[in-house]
Amino acid sequence: MGLEINGLNTSQTTTNKAKGNAQVASKDGEKKTQASSGGNTTVNISDEAKSLSQLQGEVSKGDSFDEAKVAELKAAIADGSYKPDANKIAGKLLDIDGQF
Repeated sequence: MGLEINGLNTSQTTTNKAKGNAQVASKDGEKKTQASSGGNTTVNISDEAKSLSQLQGEVSKGDSFDEAKVAELKAAIADGSYKPDANKIAGKLLDIDGQF
């Protein structure tokens, strides 16, 4: 049985395979993954990863944009009546920059 992990080079993969029944610990010492040479692999998902997965599912279900507003803007751009407010755009960009 082969296990491929993206981001590992060949020497790391060989070393990890050679460990057999290895236990990998996180920074806080909690066991995150156990692997055995018998072909069984156990993976424990952290609470943070579970929360991220749940949030990703919720976001993918929701409407990410207002289709009516997009159609209205497309029509305004097409007929030349759309006039963007440069000050408003600059203000939004500065707000976003301030979050970092």
